[in-house]
Amino acid sequence: MRWAKKEIEQINTTQVIHNKPLNNDNTFFEERPIWVVAFTNRLFVRAELGIETKWYKKCIANGGVIDVLGQSYHVIYVPVTNPQTIKCVTQKYLDKYHWQLPIKLMISRNVENSTLELIKK
Repeated sequence: MRWAKKEIEQINTTQVIHNKPLNNDNTFFEERPIWVVAFTNRLFVRAELGIETKWYKKCIANGGVIDVLGQSYHVIYVPVTNPQTIKCVTQKYLDKYHWQLPIKLMISRNVENSTLELIKK
């Protein structure tokens, strides 16, 4: 299912959303605030500690739910491997979150490799 333009705009203008990856038994692994950016009518997130984290692995394996301003969306997480897309997402992170202290971490090579596209179910 595609994101509506209004949904993308709403999510992209929200500074922090809540992310809840699922366990194998469909219970929530943990709720965690995340940063989301939009690029070419697509939404992207990153794992702040890289691809070896339980958070990242649960997202890819089981999908999850994001909560934005009282609205919940069921999502799947798709790893991004295209270097140009990753570069553009990095720029979007800089544009949106340049004033946040952890921005250097979120644009580091290790974290760039954990870029995930959020696909609406």
